[in-house]
Amino acid sequence: MKIFRYIVIFFAILASASCSREPEWTDFEAHKNTEELRKQYNKYIIGTWHYEYISNNHRFFEQITFNDDGSLKGNRKWQIRKQVTVDGHEVFTDWEYIDGENGSYTGTWKLLWERNDDGNGQNTMYIYASFDIVTDDGNSFLAWSNKLVFGFADDKTLSLSGINNWNTDGWTQFQRGEAEPGF
Repeated sequence: MKIFRYIVIFFAILASASCSREPEWTDFEAHKNTEELRKQYNKYIIGTWHYEYISNNHRFFEQITFNDDGSLKGNRKWQIRKQVTVDGHEVFTDWEYIDGENGSYTGTWKLLWERNDDGNGQNTMYIYASFDIVTDDGNSFLAWSNKLVFGFADDKTLSLSGINNWNTDGWTQFQRGEAEPGF
């Protein structure tokens, strides 16, 4: 009977100790800044965004819907063409889709404040998604596996860096709302 009493007391102490303590964060500043970042921007990020880039040899369209549960759905259309010489004249080839980089996809997203290697902080957005089409070997192509620099989001614009090199300033400006590709 004494052993039973000691076991009950042990579990009571264990239960009260585990319920009364706050979580211990390895980097409290990062946790606090992440919570503030999400509180400020998640309400703007949730929803549908699109981006389009068209040049002489690239046509790119992306539309992403960010959900409040951390999931996302998107669609990408990406075409290229080459400039070649035919009979001494420069001409473009026909537009071709980039293999494995087109179609609808699903995945997850997360907004974080992280400490860089130099100790300074940075607002980041992680996006991971796979195309919905499965290949013959049972796999699917990755649509996203990126750690992006998060600039800002408001009612009209979502600003991210680290996506492509098409913009000279390094930032890609997604626009709010659904859209159709211009090509």
